[in-house]
Amino acid sequence: MITWTQVERDFDYDGGLRDIYVLAATLADWKAVCGVLKKRLNFEFSIDGEPASFPEDVAQVFTMRSTNTPMACVKLGTVRAVFHFFSEEEIECDIDPREVKSQVELDAVLEFLQEIGDTVGKPVLLTPENFRESEILRYDPSPKTFKYTEAKEANQIITAQRASRVAD
Repeated sequence: MITWTQVERDFDYDGGLRDIYVLAATLADWKAVCGVLKKRLNFEFSIDGEPASFPEDVAQVFTMRSTNTPMACVKLGTVRAVFHFFSEEEIECDIDPREVKSQVELDAVLEFLQEIGDTVGKPVLLTPENFRESEILRYDPSPKTFKYTEAKEANQIITAQRASRVAD
């Protein structure tokens, strides 16, 4: 079990969000995940900030992306997960680390990672914003396990990656 004491530092606000990823996703994965999201009572979908009905086919969301800004939101208890539909090839949403304040919110996030992973049968990662290579948490649906990467190790990786991006 992953405890709040283990991960608390990883949710300290550093100016960035925390991203949740399913890599190597397909349109079928997106369809399955959106099916799960739409069943939640608190599911919201908007286009350019205006409430809208979710299209019958998730492919339409990606088609409209070239001219509009589609967004879906669900609440995980008090934590808001926001999907921006950036790419068909990866499922990505973000959460604000300031909303994860205790074991209660952490458990809601972990349950969400598991729900998504079990739905698509692929690992789900939680990372610092835009650092998909720096896993903080990973849920693997086979064998239904969570892995936590120590904050110190993840922060060393992030620091090195940021330095190399600046050098480029």
